Amino acid sequence: MNKMEMMTVTLEEAKRKAHALYVRVVGWAEKGSPQEDSKNLGTKIGASNIPFASAWTVGRDESRAKALIILFMDKDKEKAFLSKRRAHKREKIYLDDGLTLAQEAHRKENMPRVLDAR
Repeated sequence: MNKMEMMTVTLEEAKRKAHALYVRVVGWAEKGSPQEDSKNLGTKIGASNIPFASAWTVGRDESRAKALIILFMDKDKEKAFLSKRRAHKREKIYLDDGLTLAQEAHRKENMPRVLDAR
């Protein structure tokens, strides 16, 4: 492996570690600032006591709600927040790990095989 390949692998690994503390929320209607929306979501799912470091929205398509990204201070807080995702199963709010683009592409590519195996 040459230096350029090693740097690329190291960069991808750094991105994965950074994204490990993110939670991506899809289907939550924007009502205020991302921080207010994150607090309201936490209250709704029963995770209002779990602090987060930051929050922001992503997405360009104005015809639908943007995804809300919540950054947690450590992995334990992120896991505790994600453990509450079943509390709103009937609603169309989807909580998932914050993934890098490479991880999302890999998941999309392999999801049909996972569903067939179930």
